[in-house]
Amino acid sequence: MLVYIKLISMNTKKEKTGFTLVELLVVIAVILTITGAVVINYRRGGRIDLQRTVVDISQKVREVEEMALASEEVNGSVPSGGYGVYFNSSDPDTYIIFADEDGDGSYDGAGERVREEKIGSNVEIFNIIPSDPVSIIFVPPEPKVKIDNDYSNRFAEITFKRGNEMESIYINKIGLISIN
Repeated sequence: MLVYIKLISMNTKKEKTGFTLVELLVVIAVILTITGAVVINYRRGGRIDLQRTVVDISQKVREVEEMALASEEVNGSVPSGGYGVYFNSSDPDTYIIFADEDGDGSYDGAGERVREEKIGSNVEIFNIIPSDPVSIIFVPPEPKVKIDNDYSNRFAEITFKRGNEMESIYINKIGLISIN
């Protein structure tokens, strides 16, 4: 008798097909939430690329300062003018690390170039203070800092831009490098 009742109850049970309105609304809400999170993080991604690039450039400037502290040799001798970084907004996607071999306090061209660095990530030089272009030179052994061949310049500020976002690197006359 029990078996017979189970068979009857199985046959009389109706099966549902499709989705209810509540289920559809829940799925749409989940999809909208995920899409919103992706869009917000995508917009922030540009800011993160800019910050990462500026941190990388500031580390390269620190490496140049360390080259001066270590009195590294270039072409068999320590450059008399020190080591420097050259930024030029007319070439917004590169900067140059150089050895000031003639001691004139500025970047003179390919003869002094140690290497050219690409800025990358759609980031470019936007503004340079105190002048454009600017040479920032670390003179060994202390190292002293020359900004545009002048020890009295208090700081240099190089502003980088990606889209509408901007970040700046500050290098002061005692060699402190900061990001704002």
